[in-house]
Amino acid sequence: MSKRQARPVNKPTPKSHARFSASGAAKWLACPGSVRLSEKCPPLPDSIYATEGTTAHEVVEYLIRNRHKHLAASEFLRKKYGLQMVVHAETALKYVTARMSKLDRASLVIEAKCDLPTFEPGQYGTTDLGIVQVGGLLEVIDYKYGAGIPVQATESKQLTYYAIGLAHQFDYDFKQVRLTIIQPRRAIDGKFVRSWDTTPKYLREQLEVFEEGMALAKRPKAPLRAGDHCRFCAAKSICPETKNAALRRAQDDFDDGYVD
Repeated sequence: MSKRQARPVNKPTPKSHARFSASGAAKWLACPGSVRLSEKCPPLPDSIYATEGTTAHEVVEYLIRNRHKHLAASEFLRKKYGLQMVVHAETALKYVTARMSKLDRASLVIEAKCDLPTFEPGQYGTTDLGIVQVGGLLEVIDYKYGAGIPVQATESKQLTYYAIGLAHQFDYDFKQVRLTIIQPRRAIDGKFVRSWDTTPKYLREQLEVFEEGMALAKRPKAPLRAGDHCRFCAAKSICPETKNAALRRAQDDFDDGYVD
């Protein structure tokens, strides 16, 4: 194993914005035309769930940054945010603490900027947590506070984006890559923490996928494709493909119910 230690990672710049974001990667890869169309629309307003999620992430960040004085940090947070949000944040703390205790010469990064090394400058995401063991394991961890939609770690485009950004900073000097979702309010098969293991080779291959998606999205007539990703698209109200998909569904429903 390499003896090099993880060097400091970049912090995100306040109010900066990536055209091809990590959180929207699944959307713009599935529907390249959504990028250009969304730029014609105002961003979707923050919902109460998004605001709650932002607060929950702040709680997790504070708790983990102050993990060496856990009891005092937990007490402070409970007085400010209430019991439930802190208890859920402690799911993340427990996982991270357990992981770090098993790894030699590993560093924990918190709210780290992950620049995507592509031909398109300025593309980045911010991973909630990362475990960097140069020469060994790279793990990116995303905290999902929402209870409505269960999120899988397997082949997650968002986490893959983060992992590429971090791996590139260390010349892909890892033997194993792990993508982890912590979703303490929504289990899948009884698990609130889900992980998927892969390799640096997979990350390099996915970087090509991201670059192909970006190139396609920059075309004047980038294709529009409807799907589950439309739910979080700012352009869904003006998207012709969304309307066509709705008409096709209505026609299918009519045909299924038609009796000659």
